[in-house]
Amino acid sequence: MLITDGFPYGKGEKPFVIPEIEALRSLYQITIVSMASDDAVADIENVTPLPADITLIRVKPTRTAALLGCLRMPFSKEGRREIGEICASASSFPLRLKRIAESAWQYGLAWSAKRSFEKLRLFDDVDCTLYYTFWLNHCNLALALEKDAFPNLALVSRIHGYDLYDERAHYGRQPFQWLKLAACDKIVFAAQAAQDYFVGKHALDEMTVKQKLALSRIGSKVSAYPNESQISHEKPLIVSCSNAIPLKRIDLMIEALSLLKDLDITWIHFGDGPELASLKALAQERGLNARFEGYKNNNELMDFYARNPIDLFITTTSTEGGCPVSITEALAFGIPIIGTNVGGIPEQVDGNGILLAEDPTPKEVADAIAAMLTQSLDEANRMRARSRELFERRFDADANLAVLVDALDAAQKS
Repeated sequence: MLITDGFPYGKGEKPFVIPEIEALRSLYQITIVSMASDDAVADIENVTPLPADITLIRVKPTRTAALLGCLRMPFSKEGRREIGEICASASSFPLRLKRIAESAWQYGLAWSAKRSFEKLRLFDDVDCTLYYTFWLNHCNLALALEKDAFPNLALVSRIHGYDLYDERAHYGRQPFQWLKLAACDKIVFAAQAAQDYFVGKHALDEMTVKQKLALSRIGSKVSAYPNESQISHEKPLIVSCSNAIPLKRIDLMIEALSLLKDLDITWIHFGDGPELASLKALAQERGLNARFEGYKNNNELMDFYARNPIDLFITTTSTEGGCPVSITEALAFGIPIIGTNVGGIPEQVDGNGILLAEDPTPKEVADAIAAMLTQSLDEANRMRARSRELFERRFDADANLAVLVDALDAAQKS
């Protein structure tokens, strides 16, 4: 039973979930439980067709049930401990109140989801079911709250970014993470850096790490590589691919590229989002040779990479929970990388590009781009070969999915 934030509705989880489903279909009878919003369901163009052997259930928890759950939180044993944890760690009374309110709301969402799961009879065959939440969020918490009633409930969760890092939470603390850790049979990480952060935060011993945690990077099945003849050309082509949202800091790329007009760079950005219009305006204002292609499905993007000689892939994101799939796909095509030192990006920029500081200045980004574009052809080819090597060694989908399958199997047997 795979519980998603939206998939098969919407496009956010699609590139991550589809490879896993393909790997798991031969091993499990899969039911997808989607928590998709009404807007996502209405977006017909971005609904992913599912194979006939996969069952789809959409869960729509009610706001009323969530509010009732909020009221229940302080009176539950889990809620009382959560409040105690918050009071022991928060530095001020106002911060305690904010964190308690945030935890109460997540508990409310979890309670609402739990009630919906019960009404849909999703716990009728607990002993033969593996529950797998794609995020360590309120859906995981909903299942954690069922552990008293169903001690044998096998629970696995992936963890990424917004559900991992304290700084990504509204008030600097992930609600109920101690309970989610206790309830999970396995937690699956998408990057070693993410796992190391979690281990340090919770001071986990070696035995707990071995029993509870697993590293399964989200890989790619891309197999087409560019020909060596595509590498050398006169006008530099740079590509980036991400949602147009503040934490991706696409504006930082624009400011950096505005310092390099003498290099006659063409920059193409793939991805849409709420900042896209303002980013287009800023790029035009700075006089860049830029194209904003918006959202492209995976096949379209891979076809572009295969047909065009790309000198460099760049990201200036401020945070990542794992190893971005956008970089993984660039690695598969032997593209050198510039990226910030956040999340799992250092695992992808290792002798094949330049790793920027976590919070670089526009000049630092510009200097890195200039260094990459003015290096010798031999060095550029060496970096391209290293990108392909990293892809094959660390991001092969089959190898990483095998680790996930092992984690799921171990959870079901525990």
